Amino acid sequence: MARVLVITDDPDFFSLLGYVLQAEGFLVSRAIGPGDIGIDEHVDPAVIILDTSENTLEICRSIVSSNKQPAATIALIRSTSCELVARLLPAGVTICVIRPFGLPRLLDILRRAAGSLGERQHPPSRLRLDRLERTVTWKDRTIRLSPIEFGLFADLHRHYGRVRLRTDLLAAGWSQPGLTVRCVDVHVCRLRRALAPFGETFIETIRSSGYKLVAPPDN
Repeated sequence: MARVLVITDDPDFFSLLGYVLQAEGFLVSRAIGPGDIGIDEHVDPAVIILDTSENTLEICRSIVSSNKQPAATIALIRSTSCELVARLLPAGVTICVIRPFGLPRLLDILRRAAGSLGERQHPPSRLRLDRLERTVTWKDRTIRLSPIEFGLFADLHRHYGRVRLRTDLLAAGWSQPGLTVRCVDVHVCRLRRALAPFGETFIETIRSSGYKLVAPPDN
């Protein structure tokens, strides 16, 4: 069974969500704040659900520094603020879900993320991300990206070697309604230009589907 770590300071919310997730077959644990992230009980969660609060960015930094690599980190937000999303995505959040949300949608995201673990490929060790600094390093060269471009690259990196649909990338990069997949194509084009100094092709277009991240293997 897939492990889900719910980070929230609201015990009533955890009781309700935990009950639903356990009924769906997930193993659920709770953390309250940054100091709880690294304890043994929370080893290797498949998915982290982050109920946003005043210390959300500090919690994101704790997740990154703990070296946990969940298939998805879902932030439950109470606002459609582009500024908030732009701060969360570079900090390691995979997707923002606006509260109130429908449980079927959340469960679908969880199942897809948990199901991807067995298929996960790993990028070459020379291709590294720094989520706090919003940089990508290939071999010995580092490039800093804009928030949206970094969010797209981080999503492709997390799903290395697998096709990400344009709708997946749209959900990873933006939260506001009314946007089309054309936004993804425009920003992927900008991302490719930003990565051009590396002298390698990293983003492959999959016709009529989306994109995937590829890189030359380590020697």
